[in-house]
Amino acid sequence: MKMETKNLSERSANEVFENHLKLAQEGKLEEDLRNNYAEDIVLLTNYGTFHGYEGTKEAAELLNNQLPKGTYDYKLKLYHKKIYFLHWTGDSEESYILDGADSYLIEKGKIKIQTIFYTFHRKIDKKV
Repeated sequence: MKMETKNLSERSANEVFENHLKLAQEGKLEEDLRNNYAEDIVLLTNYGTFHGYEGTKEAAELLNNQLPKGTYDYKLKLYHKKIYFLHWTGDSEESYILDGADSYLIEKGKIKIQTIFYTFHRKIDKKV
């Protein structure tokens, strides 16, 4: 017997947020966009303002270039109704992030607005 799946627009803000974090950890950007982001998403970041799916892909590519093959740790998750906050860190062989901070406005099963702030640091080779 096949389980009936919930319409994406009927999901709670928490379901959207948690699904976004899961797919982000798995590196599934396309699925994350389809499931969790509004087509007219606006990202406000310390690296610029990005619009729509193409802008979201551009912002993700920037982060991937700064933290190649990075791993992420979610340190703090807070929410109030449809507003979510995430503090995160990232680490890769070449660089790291200690101060990642995102906020989200989630309405009707989709992320409508996201803010992103982080500072990436290059690791210094210590050659003897």
